[in-house]
Amino acid sequence: MSDLFPPKSESNPIIYAYTLLDDTSRQGQLKVGFTTRSAKERIQEQIGATLSRFTTVVDESAMRSDGSSFSDHDVHRQLKKDGFINTEGEWFRCKTEDVVSAIIAVRDG
Repeated sequence: MSDLFPPKSESNPIIYAYTLLDDTSRQGQLKVGFTTRSAKERIQEQIGATLSRFTTVVDESAMRSDGSSFSDHDVHRQLKKDGFINTEGEWFRCKTEDVVSAIIAVRDG
């Protein structure tokens, strides 16, 4: 019977979103990403030596109840479907609750 189901992943996939506090060009936008490490570790890697201040606003599991996972690309598609503007790359003009709603739609949908 165990041959019928793929083994659950041992990784801990996370969908995260953050905002840059000191970047006025990104005001009202959230960066939505994916990692298998901590969100804080991944964000610090992205902003690097710029020492930009950021606030993590979403840090949610990317696992479904059946053990499968989804990616930030799935959440990006959902945000676009919901009418939110993808300003550049993984940046979206949306609010925290919009990202959480998109995650729930992808996870449960």
